[in-house]
Amino acid sequence: MILKLAWRNIWRNKTRSLVIITAVALGIIASLFLDAFAQGMVRSFIENGIEKVTSHIQIHKKGYLEDENVKNYIPEIDSMVTAISQIGQVRKVVSRSIVNAMVSTSRNSQNVKVIGVDAQGESEICSLDKMMVEGDYLPLNGKNKAILSTRLADKLSLKLNSKAVITFMDPNNEITAGLFRITGLFDSGNNNYDDQNIFVKKDDLFRTMFPNAETNKTLPEHEIAMLLNEKGQIPEVLDTLHSLFPQHDIQPYSELSPELGLYESQMDFITWFYFIIIMFALIFGIINTMLMAVLDRYKEFGVLMAVGLGKRKLFTLILLETILLSVVAAPIGMFLGYVIIVYFSNQGIDLSIWSEFLEEYGMMSMVYTQVNALSFYRLTFILILTAVLAALYPAWKAVRLNPLEAIRKI
Repeated sequence: MILKLAWRNIWRNKTRSLVIITAVALGIIASLFLDAFAQGMVRSFIENGIEKVTSHIQIHKKGYLEDENVKNYIPEIDSMVTAISQIGQVRKVVSRSIVNAMVSTSRNSQNVKVIGVDAQGESEICSLDKMMVEGDYLPLNGKNKAILSTRLADKLSLKLNSKAVITFMDPNNEITAGLFRITGLFDSGNNNYDDQNIFVKKDDLFRTMFPNAETNKTLPEHEIAMLLNEKGQIPEVLDTLHSLFPQHDIQPYSELSPELGLYESQMDFITWFYFIIIMFALIFGIINTMLMAVLDRYKEFGVLMAVGLGKRKLFTLILLETILLSVVAAPIGMFLGYVIIVYFSNQGIDLSIWSEFLEEYGMMSMVYTQVNALSFYRLTFILILTAVLAALYPAWKAVRLNPLEAIRKI
């Protein structure tokens, strides 16, 4: 009976009820969209970092990350790469040679990391060839070719086909240098990454490092990077790698780049934050409207209490009215929110006017919203809690009235 009475009561004043329903629906839409937008931006940041910087997992010689000395290379790296490639969850694996160097031009110089790569393998694991904005990716023909970012090229006053001297220390602690021609410029969308790295072919780095190469010499390589079929397979693959190569440092992307792990761990917090803030703002509107409804019906409540309606039932009646209004608004808001999120998950949101700022943090200027089913469950819980809290004060106000005084009110 109380439920039936509550349902009838909310439609006695359609305008007031529709105002609450509209406000709650808009709050739901805003909550879902902001959450989906934040989730999309964070996931874009994480995926961009994995694809272009860290891969899913990297292996180094123990202590290399604390002392990035060219002498701290991984021995017998070819056999390790072969073993890793046979792990079913590994989609692609490459090895890299990394040396700290000084790149110099006639106008400027800067400390960088020179990364010796297999051109084809590197394009498959980090899509380096797709980042090119000018010139060509590392050509198969020709010697001493290099590519660098447009940002680094501007700092060094370099352009396509310019030459730069790269100086570094070889494993024998001897300074060696080579003259490299710039064949391409790339833009990864991550300014820190772009400012630090120059890519050359392994053969060219080998010739520069060992100009009088002995037949048994091999290029020292310092890093193994791998992409998996799915990010969720990382724990299982880590266990396998630790059992195969216990003497090496094996780290997932979240340890290699702590900011990626931090952002990922904060995604749940972001969801709760948006939901709670918006619903907290919404609660005052519901309280105000429901309080007006209670004051308008003071005489009615007095009559009900006079004929035997207990305070507990009156309290429950007002509580149910508020919850029913939220229940009506919830499917409307969630449906419209879902439609908007799906639309922008396909079309994306262009933030190119802030691209310079976003690139400082390794984020993409195009954000695609992310639909998360868990968000709908969380929002439902918070919505019910909001309705209950919003009804407490109006209901408390109603049960405190004196029936005789309420009946005499005009």
